[in-house]
Amino acid sequence: MKQFSPMTQAFYDSEFEYPSLPDDLIEIDDVQHKLLLANINKGCHIREDLTASQPRPNPNYIWKDGDWVLGVDKAVLQSQIWEQIKAHRHAVTRGGVYVKSVKKWFHTDDSSRTQYLALQILPELPADLMWKTMDNSFVKLTKPLLTELAMTILANEQADFANAERHRMAMLQVDNPLDYDYSDGWTAIYEPTTK
Repeated sequence: MKQFSPMTQAFYDSEFEYPSLPDDLIEIDDVQHKLLLANINKGCHIREDLTASQPRPNPNYIWKDGDWVLGVDKAVLQSQIWEQIKAHRHAVTRGGVYVKSVKKWFHTDDSSRTQYLALQILPELPADLMWKTMDNSFVKLTKPLLTELAMTILANEQADFANAERHRMAMLQVDNPLDYDYSDGWTAIYEPTTK
């Protein structure tokens, strides 16, 4: 004979001896056993009347008072998501920048940024300075192009910082920060074409 305990969410078989048994055991047949097991495997909680709840939204939820509730302090989750948003912002600001006048993508990793700053303080650039772009082609780097590049990096970075703050404020308003989607509103990054 098979039995199920809603309290422990576990099955018990009368053929085995257990050190102790819960006091809410319900006899079940083979069909009920398969159905209950399938629902448990989907992440559902089985109630005392053997009906199944909706699946658990994510591992941070616990079953409490007949419903799934967030089992982790919301402020902790908000902090985790804010760190993810900041990491995404950093990745985007290092993902390249498109300079319209030459129709090319330039690197924006930390090393490239340092090189751009060093070049900006020079009174003049070396003659015929060729600069490798993200598609592996070269363009002649001039003072006006360098200024346009720097201003585009600055504008994109400011837009991404504002977008991160927008997402942070919106994420703080939702019931479950883990469900918040912060993927929209970022500046474009370089995506190589495959041939």
